[in-house]
Amino acid sequence: MFFAMQAQLASDGSVPVWASTWNGFRMANASIAQLKAVERDRKTVLTVPDDARTAALAAYAREPLATKAVAVLGITSTSRSDAILEKSRELDKRNEAVAAVLLQRAAERRDTPKILEMVDTLARRSPESAKVLVGALSSTLADPQSFSIVDQALATSPPWEEAFWRLVPERNADLDAFYRLRTLRRSVQTTKDADNALMRALVSRGRFAEAFEFRRFAGAEEAEVPQALEWQLTGKGQVSARQRPDGTIAIHVQPGAGGELGRRLFSLSPDQYVISAKTAGQRGDGELSFELACAEPGKSQRGREFALGEMPARFEIQSATCHYWWLVLKGSAWNSSVPFKADLSNPVVRVAQ
Repeated sequence: MFFAMQAQLASDGSVPVWASTWNGFRMANASIAQLKAVERDRKTVLTVPDDARTAALAAYAREPLATKAVAVLGITSTSRSDAILEKSRELDKRNEAVAAVLLQRAAERRDTPKILEMVDTLARRSPESAKVLVGALSSTLADPQSFSIVDQALATSPPWEEAFWRLVPERNADLDAFYRLRTLRRSVQTTKDADNALMRALVSRGRFAEAFEFRRFAGAEEAEVPQALEWQLTGKGQVSARQRPDGTIAIHVQPGAGGELGRRLFSLSPDQYVISAKTAGQRGDGELSFELACAEPGKSQRGREFALGEMPARFEIQSATCHYWWLVLKGSAWNSSVPFKADLSNPVVRVAQ
């Protein structure tokens, strides 16, 4: 508003240089605002409408230092795109859009040194962005040279370290390297949440032995015998559950609904076991139960189902044909006119005495 008013005061009818500069920056902002992020082949890419490029050219003509205009021109360039974007970044190191594009391109090339530079820069300016950006680093770990570069970077306690350990890579080859790196390097930044994220990733791929091996490595306390990993709870929908800080599982089932509330993986050898649990704060008409099922791929072996009212209940693992078992928590409110709610505490499996 100030610049517009001053421009109107020029006595000869011309637009002062600083007003032209302001207009250049304003047009640059308008051009970059037209960019759209879309998902293609599991990647986020920027689409640039023709109007955005036209606006960027006009903005650059008025003000060559309009870095947002330079960014749009760099993104749309077919021959010197990265060079133009780097120039824009030199002019404005706080332009996260440019940095994100350069980071993505480095990730596509698996250029680990460049990825590291971009992640480090972005994480220092915007710690929240590190939660996502570090995925570009972990996705290169399968390459031995990249592994070494990331390992050396972690030795300096970078600002993105905690986020790095929390974001487990998806590809098996990268997961193998991530697991090896995690067991080689102990750090105060490897929190319980990071430990659980890695164990969940291993479990989701059926790598149960490694999940329990890592549990021992991470020093998780043995709350009961036998060994068990964390609960994986259903957080949304008509049937949901969440775990409170004290370990209590808060259960919510809509009227006329039923299904799985969560599951927990156990390592069970042939033996006699007892399962027990308690409920409190129950509202509505509903039922809770546990079911035992073999977790190993290709095995459909099932144990019996235990209603909560039957507990404590005994069961037996008769042979070693299945070593890893899901304890599945189910809930239903088929005949209830109001939501069924309950707090489940102390769900324990232990060897029978």
